[in-house]
Amino acid sequence: EIGQTKLGIDFLEKSLSIDPNQAAALSSLAGAHVANLNYDSALEYYQALITREELPAEVDLADIYFRIADIYQKKGSDFFDEAIRFYDKSGSVMSKSLSTVLGMPMQVSG
Repeated sequence: EIGQTKLGIDFLEKSLSIDPNQAAALSSLAGAHVANLNYDSALEYYQALITREELPAEVDLADIYFRIADIYQKKGSDFFDEAIRFYDKSGSVMSKSLSTVLGMPMQVSG
């Protein structure tokens, strides 16, 4: 399985070298690095994704923030503050999305 993940990473990196604007490839690379427990590389790809000027519609920002928070949590207690910060960001984005869909303001408690 690790060999397959390595092949997938190689393929996705080659794809990004051809077209560095592929949000799906960035997200997939981050996920592959999480699967390999290479959290720092995963964070680099997620950061590259969320710092883009414009996110494609298929990218769920709340989900990406949640995944980043999860990585920080897995990295251990030294990173819990960062985990909480990104969990909060995820909740805030989710609340704004629900507010837009429902047409009414939503409040995130916490």
